[in-house]
Amino acid sequence: MRIKSPAKIKLAFDERVVAVVPTEVAGPAWGNSIVCVYISDNQSRFRSVRLQYDDLTPALKTLFCAGEAMTTSLIRAVPVRKDKPKEIPHA
Repeated sequence: MRIKSPAKIKLAFDERVVAVVPTEVAGPAWGNSIVCVYISDNQSRFRSVRLQYDDLTPALKTLFCAGEAMTTSLIRAVPVRKDKPKEIPHA
């Protein structure tokens, strides 16, 4: 059996990784661990790549739980005010 190599993200000459965000996502009867990799270039254009858990390097797998806990804490720490849903007029 051949072991799958971790995915490698191709970067253009002027691109760099600016953030790595491990996230647990789930729905009814399913769950997934993904890592969102955010990339920027010299003109401040952004793009993102999502890596499935099986595509992570051993180092990313080791850091996943701590990173996901930090991400969750950071998201909860951001003060937000949500607008109320807009009412849909009845016909």
